[in-house]
Amino acid sequence: MNEAEEHLVEDIRRLEHADSNVENGFIVHLYRLSQPGQQFSGRDWSPGSSRILSLEQVIELSKQTSAEIYYGMADSTGMYENGVWLLKNGRMSKAGS
Repeated sequence: MNEAEEHLVEDIRRLEHADSNVENGFIVHLYRLSQPGQQFSGRDWSPGSSRILSLEQVIELSKQTSAEIYYGMADSTGMYENGVWLLKNGRMSKAGS
């Protein structure tokens, strides 16, 4: 949870490695955002963090892998839409839709 782009790119690299021995890979990339001073936990990020990947950025990264990427956003500030999305091969669907 709350990892920068480098972590997601490394997850993709590891799943796509020839010796990964994975048939159906998946990645879970989650964010929990809150206002400074009103954090649910010490792991929360501010919604203004430059480390947050947008849904559009993750869609682009999903084109580099056959793995399914689950992208989740929990933002108590209302700056981002809350939800969980499934991204695969550059296509997106919102979980529960």
